Parts: sequence; C-alpha cells; structure tokens
Amino acid sequence: MKNRMTVMIGLLLGFGVAVAAEGIHFDQHGKIIAPDQKYLAKGIDAQALGYENDAMHYLKKSARYGNSYSQAVMGLMYLKKNEYTHALAWFKLIDLKMIANHEMLLGMMQKIETKLSPAEIDSANQILAELQQSYGKEAVLAHRINWQKKLSFGGSHIKGHVPNGLKIHVSGGVEPGSGNNFKLMGSGMTVNSYNLKKQLNEFVYEYDLKFINGEVKLKDFEVIKDDESPI
Repeated sequence: MKNRMTVMIGLLLGFGVAVAAEGIHFDQHGKIIAPDQKYLAKGIDAQALGYENDAMHYLKKSARYGNSYSQAVMGLMYLKKNEYTHALAWFKLIDLKMIANHEMLLGMMQKIETKLSPAEIDSANQILAELQQSYGKEAVLAHRINWQKKLSFGGSHIKGHVPNGLKIHVSGGVEPGSGNNFKLMGSGMTVNSYNLKKQLNEFVYEYDLKFINGEVKLKDFEVIKDDESPI
C-alpha cells in the first residue's frame, strides 16, 4: 500500500467587487487587488476543482511576488504527493512572519525533517537554493518593481507613471479628471493620484500581505495519515 497523506487547507479570501484599470484592479473601497492575491485565488480555485497543474501554475505566479500563502500551499501540494524534499524546500522558503498561524507549519517542517535522511535534507536545501533564485526576498522585490514599471495609466506613454487627473469607471474606462483625482464610478469612492502612488509603493516596497477585505489565514490545517505514513 502506498503511503497516503491528505492535507486540508482552508483559505478565507475576502475580495470585493473588482474594477479593471489598465493592468490593476480595485475593490469597491478603492483598494488595489494585488496580482499575488489574484493568482492565489485562481490557484486555490483550480486546486479545488482538481486541476493540480493549473493550481501550481497560478500559485507559482503568486509566489513570484513574495506571497507566503502561495508558497505554503505549494509545499502542501508536494506533501500530498509524498514529495517530501520539495515540500520541505517550499516550506523553508516561507517568511513565517507573514503567516498568521505559522506554528502549524513549523511543526510540519520539524516532522518532515525527522523522517528524512541527511542526504534527503541536503537535497531539500539544494532545491531551496534554486527556488530562492526566483522566490527569494531579492528576487520577489525585483519582480514587484518590474510589475509596477509595466503598468500603464490613462494614455501615458511612461510605463509605471501615475499621471494626475485620471477618472476610472467601474467598467475600466479611463478619462481625464480634474486636479489630482480620479473616481471609481459606481463605488462611491474617490481615489486621488497620491493615494494610488502610495498603495503601489506599499505593495512594491513594503509588502506585508495585507488583503483587501479581512485577513487570509491558513485554517483547519490537518494531516490525516495511516500507519504507513512517514509523517
């Protein structure tokens, strides 16, 4: 009988109604829905439908921005497939300060390490070194900076530049506004250029996994195992 492990993970995602705006999206409160959140949600949806390859594709996209929850789910998916060296590498990649209830992850990592041989732990560390090239702190910061530089606003030919006087409608249309304001029509919210720049700066340089409405948490983290399971 093959070793079996079922890992259950619940994610509370509180996204509001999004408004398209030439490369970025807003909720009904005028807050940016960051790309890592979007890809995390797509990955969780794909996982729930049983499309593991698609789930990993989206989760890796989210992880490129530094999303620790996506990195955690990647580790859990490898754990479910009994690929313990890959699972441990993804878990070690995580900035645990980003995870609200990270004690569960620490416990899981410790259990894995006690069951792996020294050679397997070395292999996990080699995988971790490879992952850090794309998902380490310096790499994810560079990726967020590059994402911002590619944004386009209101017909501006300068990528990443937020011009004054934009008005953004719920439908995603952009038209000139007055002063430094643009309005999310239909939401009742008005966001000025300063606020947009502030939000972008916080996402790129002060990334802390703040979600739009409420928190995202690892919930009901549970391992169900039989007698032959190594964990």
